[in-house]
Amino acid sequence: MAGVNKIILLGNVGQDPISPPGAPGLVTFSVATSLNWIDKQTSEKKTTTEWHNINCNGKVADIVSKYVKKGSKIYIEGRLKYGKYTDKNGNEVKTSHIQCHGVQLLDSKQESDHNTDSLAHVQTKQDFDDDIGF
Repeated sequence: MAGVNKIILLGNVGQDPISPPGAPGLVTFSVATSLNWIDKQTSEKKTTTEWHNINCNGKVADIVSKYVKKGSKIYIEGRLKYGKYTDKNGNEVKTSHIQCHGVQLLDSKQESDHNTDSLAHVQTKQDFDDDIGF
C-alpha cells in the first residue's frame, strides 16, 4: 500500500527567499504558522508560533523568487523531507524541511508591489511522480 506524505501550510514568510550558493534552481525560505487560543484558567490570549523551512525548485522557485517577500501571506503544499549532514566538529546533524510543489500567494493587490493575478497559484506535477510507490 502506498503512503501519503502531504503538508499544507498557511502562514507568513519569515525572510526573503534566497538561492543558496552551489544550488542552482533551488529557493529556500521559512514560513511561520501561529496558533491562537484563550487560556481557560486566566482568560489570557495565548499564541504559539512554529517555523517551517521551505525548499522550492523549478517553476515554483521562479515564482517564489520573483513575488514572495518577507511578511507575505502564503499557502504552501508539499511533502516533509528529512536529511542529515556532518558538521565541522564531526557531529551528525538531522534536518527537516518542506519540499514545496505548490504555492498560492495570498496578499491582496493593495498589499503587493507586483501584479500576481496570473501567477497566484502555481503547482508542479514533477514532484508528485516520485511519491508514487508502484
